[in-house]
Parts: sequence; structure tokens; C-alpha cells
Amino acid sequence: MRREMILNHLLNKEVHISLADLTESFQVSERTIRNEVKYLNEDGIKNGFRIQTLRGQGYQLQIENKPLFTDYLKKQTASFDTQSVSQRLLYLELLLFQQQDFITIDQLASQLQVSRSTIQQDLKRVDTFLHTYGLLLKRKAHYGVQIVGPEKKHRAALAKLLNTSSEQLSQTEAYRSFRKTLDIQALTLFIKERVTHYQIYISDVALRNMVDHVCILAFRVSQKNYIRMTGPLEKNPIYTALSKDIAAFIEAQYHLDVPEAEQDFLAEHLIGKVTVDTISKEEKMRLQAKINDAMTAIDQQYGTAFQPDEELQNALLLHIYPLMLRLHYNLQLDNPIIEDLYTRYANVFNISISFVQYLQDNEDFIITKDEIGYVAMYFAASLEKERNQKFRMYKKIGVLCSSGAGAAYLLKMKLESAFTNAEIVTFSMYELDKLRNSDCDVVITTFPLTIDDLDIPVIETALLPGDQELARLKDTLAFSAETQTSPATDAEPLLSYFAEECFTITEANNYLDILKTRCHFLMEAGYAPPTFLDDVLERENKMTTIYQNSIAGPHPIQMGARKECIDVIILKQPAYYMDKKVRLIFLLNLDKGHLFIHKEVSRLMIRIMENNTVRKQLLACKNYAEFISILKSIL
Repeated sequence: MRREMILNHLLNKEVHISLADLTESFQVSERTIRNEVKYLNEDGIKNGFRIQTLRGQGYQLQIENKPLFTDYLKKQTASFDTQSVSQRLLYLELLLFQQQDFITIDQLASQLQVSRSTIQQDLKRVDTFLHTYGLLLKRKAHYGVQIVGPEKKHRAALAKLLNTSSEQLSQTEAYRSFRKTLDIQALTLFIKERVTHYQIYISDVALRNMVDHVCILAFRVSQKNYIRMTGPLEKNPIYTALSKDIAAFIEAQYHLDVPEAEQDFLAEHLIGKVTVDTISKEEKMRLQAKINDAMTAIDQQYGTAFQPDEELQNALLLHIYPLMLRLHYNLQLDNPIIEDLYTRYANVFNISISFVQYLQDNEDFIITKDEIGYVAMYFAASLEKERNQKFRMYKKIGVLCSSGAGAAYLLKMKLESAFTNAEIVTFSMYELDKLRNSDCDVVITTFPLTIDDLDIPVIETALLPGDQELARLKDTLAFSAETQTSPATDAEPLLSYFAEECFTITEANNYLDILKTRCHFLMEAGYAPPTFLDDVLERENKMTTIYQNSIAGPHPIQMGARKECIDVIILKQPAYYMDKKVRLIFLLNLDKGHLFIHKEVSRLMIRIMENNTVRKQLLACKNYAEFISILKSIL
């Protein structure tokens, strides 16, 4: 699998990829990459490709016979490679969920064709996965291991694994060949007819997903690859009946016996596809009231203003009813863009977690990061709308330009395109008295300006600002509106949150211990409140804030800084937590309600994640001066 992934990685790049970039992407040694490339080139001789190595530049894929190469890729996709950690873990977890009794390490090693030590290391990762679902991997001497825990949590974890395996399964040649034997049109028409019969309302997208799910179910049944349930759960009569109808259709059309456990699991999957139109008027009103109360509580807790946003409330109403049903039946959606969402909208993930908790009525639900991501999207959209409304506060913008009327007019046109609702008034450098007596809300100047008795914000800009500079001006004004302070006059207001005192390079490599040390420092130095450490650890326990490419952005579950700062920790050696690698930590200590600032920090981290050169430069810094110099270059 790793070789296929390397091949696809090279296929998607038109330029040479360095050895260092490949080792970083696949988290393996240079020797491993060289060996994989060697094996790939041996395969390539008969399969129409070769990987060219150019000294000092890296590797590039050369396709010499496209039909042969395409056929090779298909065969590779269909195979299962237990050397791929992610695939091996998935296979191991599914294997453990299918066991009715203990299974030994030797039996697992034999089935996966790897060593005992590899299985033992993999089981540590399995422990981590099970912990997130409230399950336990029980170990018994001479007997082996077995998954134990409540049935509802067992099903929630299994649903996640089956969704993940279905995504991989759907890419295999074996599945694609099986699907061609199915009459998809007839299956779709049958499901539509049955859905209408039971008066169930689903979207077109949900219908397509339902058809795909049934196809994969039929394929697994044809392979005798059944799911196993350890006990009965509450059933919904309508969806149980629909599931039995679909099972009967499969049995009649394709002579496949669908076990009852598979039918039950299909019924739970169908429940997650309903819409709010299914429920009564009274139930809808009750849910609307719960959403309103939850948003009121959120505003009080986080210092936000979501409750008056009727558009947000209506959007959440459409999403929350099927979500609560999925939570009740422990069947949740996968989110294909979750990692990107989690990084870009970290500022609203705390809010989304709390919002769902307010709705749960103290039921013991497990909600995944994927589901939280969907809720976070609605809150993020509301914040963007609020940000745009804040710009309307600036009704009149004064522009000071030192380069003549022509340049002033061009600058005015640029600003009018960015601030469409504001009146732009220009002043020359000799009209300061006129500016002082004007009713402008903010002044944008092309030269350094200090007027002691000017009681409005002043921002310095370039004579002819480009799109990036105009975006910076908007961000600066958004900072000012959120913090209720005058905008910073330097190039980037975010820099004011960094300080040499809040910067350290450490030899430590235990992630939680590092957080505890730095949290204690911030509390003792007067930056953070006494609850800061507990709040940061609570947030990590709910959902770790380690993102992609070894970057972490930990923060408290509830913001409330005494003095805002961003504490930076560079690790000389990588730390690992929840199977994630960390080298650079931005520990956020912000004020309640400062969501825009949090979002700007997320944007900064994304720039670092996406730029290998900058990331390596930051990790190589020996002091604060070097760090802040590199940071300025990307802001």
C-alpha cells in the first residue's frame, strides 16, 4: 500500500520531489523510501513506468506505456498490503471486532503476516482508538485479547471502522467488478419506492449514499464477511421494516442471504439519512426551543452573539435533528474534509462541542470529530457574516496620501473596492487640520503619521496596495473591532501576541508534560487564570489540537486570558500523542470572545503546515529573534 501511495504521490506532481519531502510525507526513513523506489522501478520495467532520480532535486515519475501503467495501478489498488500501517490497523481492528472470544497475539500475527512485536505495537494504537469510544482491549495471559464495553459504544466504533473500510473497499477492482453485476437503476428505483411508501424524507445525496451502502453490504455478504453484534439494541419499527424490504430485494435478485445483524445495522444507517421534515410540528418547535436555549448559553459562556442570528438557527435546525438521531443510534457521519476544517476553524470547535453537549439532555452520547466538524461549519459561516457586518461600522474612511492627486485617486478607487459601504475621503499631507476636524471613523495613511489629538484609529499602508495588502487592512480593522482597541500600526497586528518571554526551545518529548510546564509558567507569570492548565488538558482530552505536519495549537476549553499571548514551544526531538507527531506548539491564551484572533492564528499555522521550507526554518531556530524574523516573512 505504501508503494502505491508513493506512486500516486509522484503521479500528482509535475516536478521532482525531494527525498526529504517524501520522508516527511510518509513518516519513514530515507532508507525506506530508497528501498520502496527500488522495488517500484523493478515493477516498472514490465509495467510501463520508471522513477527518475536526479541528484540534488529528487524523484520524478516517468510514464512510458500508459495502458500498462494504468493496469498496474488497478492491480495494486485491489491488493491489501499489511505493511501499510493505516490499512493494517484497520484490518486488525475489524478482526478484533469480529471475535466472539479472545484471540492470541500469535493468531493475529499469522493472519496479518507480520511479527509479534509489530502486532504488540499496533495494539497500543488500537487501545487509543478504543479509548475514544469508551471501549477497552482486555488482555488475559495465555488467552490473548478481546474488545469489551457497552454494546452502544461497540456499535459506534464498528460503524466508524466499516465506513472507513468501505471507502477503501470501493476503490478495489474486486468491488468494482461485483458492482457491474448489480442493476443499480433497479435497486435505486426500489429504494425510492420503499422510502416513499414509509413516508421517509431524504435528500438526493442521501439516497445515493444509501444505494452505495447497500451495494457494499451486498459485496461483503457475497464474500461471507459479516458484521457481528454482541447484543440487541432498541429498534425503530419503520427503519427495521425498510431494512428487511431491502434485504429481501437483495436475496431475491442476487440470491444472497443477508443475516439479521446486517439488517439491523442497515436500519441504523438509514436512520441517519432522515431530514427534519420527517418530524411533527410540535417536535420541531421543541427542537427549535432547545437550539435557542443552547445558543443563549453559548453566548454567555464564550462572549459571542450567535443567538440573534435567525439564519444560523434555521440552518442548525435542519442539521441537528438527524444528528441527534444518529447520536441516539450510535451511527455517525464521516467528514471527508475534517482535518482541513479542524485546522481552519479551530476557533469554533470549542463552541460546537459545547453546543452539542447542551442539546444532549445528559444522555451518554459519543460524538466524533467528524460530526463536530459539520456543526462547526455553521458557526464559522455565522462568524464570517458578523465580521462583514463589523466593516459597516466604518462609514467614512479618511485617506492621507503624500504622492499627489493622481496617486490619491488611485488609492481611493482601491479602497472603495474593498470597503464598498464606506465613503472614502482623501486628504493631502498639508490638510491635517481639516482631517482633525472631520468625522472620519478611521484614517489610512501612506506615510508615518503621529497626531496626538487625533482620536480615531490610524493605519499605515502601501501607496498602491495589492489584494494581499487590502486583506491585511480588513484584518487589522477586524482585530480593532473585536478587541475594542486602536489598530496596530505595524505590518501585522498578530505579531503583538508574541513575546520573547513566551518562547522556549525544549529537549522534552512528552506532549502533555510540556503543556503542563508551559501552562504553569503562563499562570505564574500573570498571563493566564488559575484554571488555565485544567482547561487546556480538558480540551486535549475531548479532542486533541495536534494538526497536520507536526504543528499543534492547544488552547483552553474556555478562553479567559488575563494578558493575551501566544506561547511558542519548539521541540528539538518530536513528541507523540494520540499517534500524532509534534515538533512546533502554539499555546493560545486569548480573551473570551476573541474568535477572529483565534482564526488568524489558525491561518498562520496553515501557512506553516503548507510551507516545508518555512517549517524547517522555524524548527531550526536557536532563539526568539530568529523565530520572529521568519514569522514576519510569512505574515
